[in-house]
Amino acid sequence: MIDLNEKKAFDLTALADEFERRKNAGDNRFEKYRVLIEEFEAAASILRDLRAAEASLRTLEAIQLTPEMRVDFAQALFTHAVLCYCRATVSETNARRRINVDTKAFTPEQFKKHLDIKNLRSTAMAHYHKGLGKHGDIWVHDKVAMRPVDGRLSSIDIFKRTNYRADAAHDLFELLTVAISYVSSERMRRKTSLDEAIAVAITKDEAFVERLKAHSFDPDVFFQGLGKPPDEFWQDIYVTGETLTPPDS
Repeated sequence: MIDLNEKKAFDLTALADEFERRKNAGDNRFEKYRVLIEEFEAAASILRDLRAAEASLRTLEAIQLTPEMRVDFAQALFTHAVLCYCRATVSETNARRRINVDTKAFTPEQFKKHLDIKNLRSTAMAHYHKGLGKHGDIWVHDKVAMRPVDGRLSSIDIFKRTNYRADAAHDLFELLTVAISYVSSERMRRKTSLDEAIAVAITKDEAFVERLKAHSFDPDVFFQGLGKPPDEFWQDIYVTGETLTPPDS
């Protein structure tokens, strides 16, 4: 049995990893729990990426009236927004289950905009050549020229770089508004399904309870160095943290 009045947490990610090893060895008893855990974890992780992208775009908007900040930070903020958005909606990896926002939540017009952002990330932002799609041109334009200087011919390297494109930022913000709403709802649906399944399991599935107890979780260790109030973890609210590791001196 699990004492619901005791402040003792369990590592469901580690539990799902064990269940995957068991499945690979031919033991499928816990497969439904593994899927529920991984689906909730994926939705929460994808939502964080989408919100990170949105935060960068909002910061980009906020610095527009300060030319120095726009020159220094706009490109980095826009690049971060595109990368986080694509990691959430495009990236295919076995490490995180996908949520197909592009085919489930977007209109046909928004899907085209999604492809343009995807092409921008996959070409002009990630590789040295002209990008694809309506946002893909002139991100990097290098030239070598020659002109007379002090009575001799001298070569010179010149360049143009795109800081960011307002139309691309506008399209991306539209996509993020839809994606965040969809994934937020999906996260809550998956959390409810997981909580309900475990609520039943701890009363009827002794084998599951035994495996759950084998994976304790210490939030103080996990959040060490982040200054998080210990009570925050024990409430049904978001608990987040950022780790900054300075270089070795």
